Amino acid sequence: KGINIFLSFPFPLTNSLALREFSENFKIKKIQPWIELEKEEILAFVKKSPLKSEIYRYGRPFILATRASIPLDGEIYDQMKNGFKIACLENSQITYLYPKEVFSIPEISNTDTFFDLTNAKLNEKSVSVFNFSTEFV
Repeated sequence: KGINIFLSFPFPLTNSLALREFSENFKIKKIQPWIELEKEEILAFVKKSPLKSEIYRYGRPFILATRASIPLDGEIYDQMKNGFKIACLENSQITYLYPKEVFSIPEISNTDTFFDLTNAKLNEKSVSVFNFSTEFV
């Protein structure tokens, strides 16, 4: 009683059936569609949602979290020259993998906006829209 519950990253909420289940049975107040959805899927999700939607618009979300010991720290690159940062939080045994580029997408009407400045600064020059502009066939 008196508690507002929001579903957000890293919870992978991707479809209206799951959304309906959470809104009816768990009294969720606000949801955040999964950040890997492309623009058309986000728009469809927001349209079908009986709840207020909040869009993760800006930040550097982790790609991987593990308790495994990783003997690396700092920047690494894959074969396609994509950059990543490996970091272990102080007082934590969890290692995180972050993208070098900041995730940044445009505002979507009739939604709330979420900016995550935990691992990013406003107006960083190296940004990516990830799947937002992708059209899957």
